[in-house]
Amino acid sequence: MALLYPPPAALTPHFPVPYTVADAELADTERRMLKLSVRETRPMVTEDKPTIHVAIRRLRLRNHTKSQKPLSLLGLPHEVALTIFKHIFEADSEVHTAFSSFVRPRPSSAPLSLLGVSKRCHEYAEGQTELWTSVSGTQHEPNVPHPELIKLWIQRAGDTRKLSFHISPRQYKCPDDVHDEFTERNLRMFMQHAPRWHHIAFELNDAMAQVYLQHLLDESKPKPGEVECVELLAGSVSSQDTARHLFSSIALYSSTVTELHWAGPRGFSPPASLEDDKLKMERLTTFSVDAHNMTELVQCLDVLDAPKLEELWVCVSVQHPDRDGVRWSSAVSIFHDALHRLATLPKVLLIQDDDIEWVETVTRLQTLGSQIGLSRLSIFSMNLKKIAGDLEEHAYRSDDEFRFHEEGIDIVFR
Repeated sequence: MALLYPPPAALTPHFPVPYTVADAELADTERRMLKLSVRETRPMVTEDKPTIHVAIRRLRLRNHTKSQKPLSLLGLPHEVALTIFKHIFEADSEVHTAFSSFVRPRPSSAPLSLLGVSKRCHEYAEGQTELWTSVSGTQHEPNVPHPELIKLWIQRAGDTRKLSFHISPRQYKCPDDVHDEFTERNLRMFMQHAPRWHHIAFELNDAMAQVYLQHLLDESKPKPGEVECVELLAGSVSSQDTARHLFSSIALYSSTVTELHWAGPRGFSPPASLEDDKLKMERLTTFSVDAHNMTELVQCLDVLDAPKLEELWVCVSVQHPDRDGVRWSSAVSIFHDALHRLATLPKVLLIQDDDIEWVETVTRLQTLGSQIGLSRLSIFSMNLKKIAGDLEEHAYRSDDEFRFHEEGIDIVFR
């Protein structure tokens, strides 16, 4: 959607009259946001960035200057207009993880950007509180997203809905002496809402891991409730002891989580205490694990007790400079034995490893799938072209993907 750039006079903030106490509080929050000046730090240069009302007012002005489009929206049936509105929102879900996607809050992101387009869009944004429940706190630009903006997102989600949060170390380059002011602050805000967590995707470095663990160990702090999906990535943590504490924290979600993704640092091994008393995951159906070698992978599987496991996803640290790698030609038998030690065998196996570049490896994994009764085997490798010719005889090809069905197994290779 193109934005017009009105003269300064057109940027005068305008807010509808609040009808309830809750509306008044949100309006006050938005007024405070008008005073917020986010400053981008650069060497010897400081530049004021526009505040939230700029985007809202520009969209409102576009509504007045190009009235045909909003009028066509107003003329649509409620269900159709709401579907279009939600599609606009989904298009702004920019952060994608193993199991979900999250919105990066910014003034130009839906649903905030749609509040001032028209009265009907405002009503949709206010009424569909679930549109505000998925948030990424990763700093993808200097001071963006600002904690106050994330706080506004959470306020509009209401007091009872489940919340889904994503965070990772900042994703932009800056001088080493420039402090990351907001990542840990955003993480602390997420931790305060732990009882309402639905899905968390936390990629932690050393400093963030301490914030996470200190909150969980503090008896006075609110603890997680019925979390259904956990993605806990500790590949950037330098201490093996810290990584083991993070892995142990998964037990807090053991009775509710259905999807789990774990990634440890190179050389990671689970706590010794779990060798005898395994990690009981009563409802877990999908387990995803990143490993650097077969030893790490097997050790993570050996401490897992998941009687309802259906899918196992394995990623062998793709494009990691310190990757040990897995020689599947000699490791398939080790993997086979580890799978048989699980409480139940998975029906779906997904393997992502760029070292898979031989048809013989695919054949060995296919044989493994037959032996354990897989219904689906998916193999992802950047080296597809090296063996594409050998697969064409018995595969159905769609773009860069090969699908074939042999011995009761649906096999996808790409």
